[in-house]
Amino acid sequence: MNEKAKTENEAEIIMPDQDLIINGETVTVKEFRFREGMMAENIGVGIINAIAALVKDKGDDFSLSDISGIFSDHWPAFIQLLSMSTGKDQVWLEDQDDNTGMTLMNTFWTVNSGFFMRRLISAVMMSRIKQTEISDTVSSSAH
Repeated sequence: MNEKAKTENEAEIIMPDQDLIINGETVTVKEFRFREGMMAENIGVGIINAIAALVKDKGDDFSLSDISGIFSDHWPAFIQLLSMSTGKDQVWLEDQDDNTGMTLMNTFWTVNSGFFMRRLISAVMMSRIKQTEISDTVSSSAH
């Protein structure tokens, strides 16, 4: 791999934003930046919890259809997050045809799946820390 391609690949990993052409207009689907991510975590807590349950149930053997179902089940939060990611308002997003809507949703997941996965990893780590603390407390009080 040449140096330019390597640098472009690294940039995609760090900032995986993607541009789509929708009705002749360029729409950028952005990965949440730090501040947006903090707000998105609060808005999307139900989605994050549902993805956590999905991962607990299926491991890494889940599909985009599973994610689509979660987004559908948590529509108000999902459309807010999609709006944050694209800069488009809810009315514009909901007015798109099915094919465009699916493309937006799939691109949103591709661009922001890392955001969701980092929250899942953090939650798992916190759960393990709490379990360790509880075990240590129980062991200490038993002596």
